[in-house]
Amino acid sequence: VGAGTHPGAGVPGVVGSAKATASVILEEHGKP
Repeated sequence: VGAGTHPGAGVPGVVGSAKATASVILEEHGKP
């Protein structure tokens, strides 16, 4: 709970992880 109350520390990690996951998915499904 303590870590969750600090958006400055938690949000960038979540956003970065989401972007990394989306990038991998797009690369896998974007190739002909």
